[in-house]
Amino acid sequence: MSGDIEGNMQKVVAICRSIHSEEIIPVFPSALTRRYLTPDPRDRALAQTMIEEYFRRRIIDEVWLYGTDLTDGMKREVRFAVTYNIPVVAQTPQMQLSLDTYLKV
Repeated sequence: MSGDIEGNMQKVVAICRSIHSEEIIPVFPSALTRRYLTPDPRDRALAQTMIEEYFRRRIIDEVWLYGTDLTDGMKREVRFAVTYNIPVVAQTPQMQLSLDTYLKV
């Protein structure tokens, strides 16, 4: 989350609300860590460790990407997904282009 953090949080919460069903259970660890961790580098490292654990333990079985451009945080999560053989699905045509470009590098 960067830029308009509160606005972006609201957007992600709205997306989670719209896709949540018996078959789809959104996982949004950043929402949790932002409630109790600070921007301090040690706390940020803890948050990243937690997020990677979600991937390693396969709590996350697919990554969905929204928007138009990959942020640094999204790139990190794409790398985790690739490392742990978890599918990455772009949810917009613009994001698919960004993802394709990133994965070619």
